[in-house]
Amino acid sequence: MMHLNALELIVRIYDPANQRELAHGRVDLENIEINTATLSDAIRQAINACAFHGKIPAIRLILDAPQCLIAQHAFPTGLSAPEAHALATQIGTTIAQEHGHHAPIACDWRDHTDGIITLCIAPRARIETSLQAIRAAGLSCCEVTPHITSDEAPHLPRFNVLPWRNDAWIAHGRRRLGWLIAITLILTLSGAWFASQWQTRVHDQNAIHQSLDQSLRTQRVHLPDLVELRKTLTAQQTAQQAVTTRLNLQRDWADMLDRLARARPKNLRYRSLQREGDAITITGDAPHATDIAHLMAVLPCLRVNEMHSREGIIHFTLLAPSIGCAPTR
Repeated sequence: MMHLNALELIVRIYDPANQRELAHGRVDLENIEINTATLSDAIRQAINACAFHGKIPAIRLILDAPQCLIAQHAFPTGLSAPEAHALATQIGTTIAQEHGHHAPIACDWRDHTDGIITLCIAPRARIETSLQAIRAAGLSCCEVTPHITSDEAPHLPRFNVLPWRNDAWIAHGRRRLGWLIAITLILTLSGAWFASQWQTRVHDQNAIHQSLDQSLRTQRVHLPDLVELRKTLTAQQTAQQAVTTRLNLQRDWADMLDRLARARPKNLRYRSLQREGDAITITGDAPHATDIAHLMAVLPCLRVNEMHSREGIIHFTLLAPSIGCAPTR
């Protein structure tokens, strides 16, 4: 523990486990200009005066009471830690200016009662000079607190005006930074994954497009051959249909001739058969009309076109369709 005032520097070394003073040293600062170098030398002299050979982990700097300002002020409730710290620092700066201290300050505050806070205000320049001297002496400082008498101690909380120190604010800031880093990492990874998926999809779509384009070009190349093949197939189908029609006509003609031959009575003779379109003209003669009637009874499709008798012989002309002339038996 280091107690600094305008006249002397006191260093007290305590056992933190037993809260027992192990050694102490004193250096007179009267008629000495206080700066980083002189204060650092004074700290070393005070530590040497303690005749302590153990390791000193950290220094708690105690400022003389006249260097600090203790004040109370109204304070709203329900603020977050960063908001409360910022407002308390602003209130401390305003109070310091009201007391004629326009230089930068170091401020710490504690809740006192509902709606009231207690502030400790100290000049930042003096604290920074002391901290630089402590570091120059090879030590570190963990706490900067005002000197509070035993009468005031029960009523005042313990302050730490170490500049820029606020555990809740720092912890909150670290949590926010952690969340920000995590969210940024998640967004970055998500963006990379979506970009990869999009590139894969675009690559697949391009591959499909190229395949379809190549297939279309191939079909265009073979299109003239397909047109020529279609013409050839159409011509072949037309020729086949003509042959089929001709064969059907010949078959129907043969069937008709066979029916006429089978249905002819014994005394009836055919003189000629002539085909004109879908009709057949049959000429012949018979000794009796009953022979002609017998032929027409067997082939009901026959109709008489002309019939006359000459020299006892009946000459006739019959008409019959080329197809669909079925016998009755």
